[in-house]
Amino acid sequence: MLQWCLNAVWTGLRPRKVSMGSGSDQMSLEFGESDQTKDNDVADERPRPMYVEAIRASLNRLLERADITVWLMLDKLDEIFPRWSDVERTGLTSLLKSSYAFGGDRVRVKTFLRDDIFEHLTSAESGFPGLTHVTARMSSRLTWTSDDILQLIVKRLFNNGLRDLCQVDVQRMQANQEYRQECFYKAFPSQVHTGSRQSSTLDWVYAHCQDARKVVAPRDVVDFLLATRDAEMQILRSNVDGKSDTVFSSAAVQKGFEAMSLKKRQVFLEAEFPHFRAHILRFDNGPAIYPAGAITELLGSSAGAIVDKMCKIGFLERKKHRGGDAYSIPHLYRPGFNIRQTSA
Repeated sequence: MLQWCLNAVWTGLRPRKVSMGSGSDQMSLEFGESDQTKDNDVADERPRPMYVEAIRASLNRLLERADITVWLMLDKLDEIFPRWSDVERTGLTSLLKSSYAFGGDRVRVKTFLRDDIFEHLTSAESGFPGLTHVTARMSSRLTWTSDDILQLIVKRLFNNGLRDLCQVDVQRMQANQEYRQECFYKAFPSQVHTGSRQSSTLDWVYAHCQDARKVVAPRDVVDFLLATRDAEMQILRSNVDGKSDTVFSSAAVQKGFEAMSLKKRQVFLEAEFPHFRAHILRFDNGPAIYPAGAITELLGSSAGAIVDKMCKIGFLERKKHRGGDAYSIPHLYRPGFNIRQTSA
């Protein structure tokens, strides 16, 4: 790395030897003579690296002549760095600034960033200098409504033999929202829990897949569908001669949601936020609602800072409870943590 940087900056200057100091915070470079003569040193004749600005200008000229416009799509940036760390903030801030600087008339950089990550980048004490330039072409926030989730579900369900079994008209399903609901209830029961005060299955799925920020992630819905399918297959194996009016039973829906909730805990909270793990584990087998005093007792003197971060990642929701401030764990995480439907 040091050798490459020196090559880029000082023409003709190449360290023949690079050594690190003995101390953990010390570093030194030693410039010695090569074992080979300069005439035989092929590396000296290599072309020097180009600056990014030169690369951009050359690329834009080439694309201009070919009359081509290129879009660079950057996604899954939450998987690059440890979540909510200084490394993530520095790395992604630099990436966003570089993306803005690299773009041009022929090269457009499109970056997809989750809301909680963008909030983390902009909430630092040092701020985000130049943010207005980075967000100048920012699109509106992408949200998934109940109808969007319905469309996602029915397209996934009726993309194979299930379409013929349930006699679904795919073209009509894509064009008509009411018919999409009709198709949905060919596969799912009308309610997960029966009763006049209980919601419909579609409303139940949408509400239970929301995190504390009222955001529904399509990935969670897909995981729920896969887990529900697996749960229904287990039920069918235990009762081969059983009959049902729908593809998925209420029991399979509940088991599928429980499996998805546990996976969400493991692959999102525990995997992406290992520095929160000790705090998160304290909510195991606990109540769903914590008044302000109870949350302080649970998390200790630094509860305020911890709760603030947990609200930002969608694990806790601020709300009013019995006339006072409280924090609630959304339905999305309750089965995964074996949460009781009570108040602390």
